[in-house]
Amino acid sequence: MRLRVVTAAAVFAVAALALPSLAPGGRTRPAHKPVAIPHGFSVIAQARAKRVAVYSHRGAVRPVRTVRTPKTARKLVFLVDWKKQRWTWPKWVRVRLPTRPNGATAWVKSRSVRFLLTRYRVRIDLRRHELTVWRRGRLMLKAPVGVGRSVTPTPQGRYYLVTLLRPPNPRGPYGPYAFGLSAYSRVLTSFAGGPGQVGIHGTNRPRALARNVSHGCIRVRNAVIKRLARKLPLGTPVDIVWDSRPHGPGIPLPM
Repeated sequence: MRLRVVTAAAVFAVAALALPSLAPGGRTRPAHKPVAIPHGFSVIAQARAKRVAVYSHRGAVRPVRTVRTPKTARKLVFLVDWKKQRWTWPKWVRVRLPTRPNGATAWVKSRSVRFLLTRYRVRIDLRRHELTVWRRGRLMLKAPVGVGRSVTPTPQGRYYLVTLLRPPNPRGPYGPYAFGLSAYSRVLTSFAGGPGQVGIHGTNRPRALARNVSHGCIRVRNAVIKRLARKLPLGTPVDIVWDSRPHGPGIPLPM
């Protein structure tokens, strides 16, 4: 389920756009007017340093913890928990954390991060064994997946891409690329030397897709993971649901 220790990939997707309220060079500037977040986009916060202090609430004096850049990543990223359609430059933002427990959130100071936009969203339908990728609300890709077995289920919820790895053997069980998610197994606290982190990766057993076969990770064909590695920036939101039909249970389809 969790990748073994491998060399971090030197390949990072660049399909993210700087938020319009950022000045050249990454310096912040006050937004005199609210900036409209384009339809179908999500906001990513990319850390300016190797570690970022996170706080329990906006305006807190002391941080509750420090989140560090994963050893397998060049950058620390957060998915901003932003629900408004217009962006006024904030002093604080609430972000989703790449740590246990699943779905944990905290506040960070805006000056400690750089804001980017991503037009992509990923959805994993566990019942249908299906991965879909959406670009600005339009379906871009659909592919079968292998997901967790009943004893080691893939956790449902909203997560995001944290790391991108290149396994040493592209024809091995993890394929040529593997994304680490902000999701962790609810059953396994460790696996293969890792903390039980859930990933999306390739496979050397494509015939086993469309089944419950893994320790919690999401398996896709190698051609699919190559395409995802080229397109998706770290921070891209990933919704893992039981049924993604518009009127079924789970999180509604992205607009």
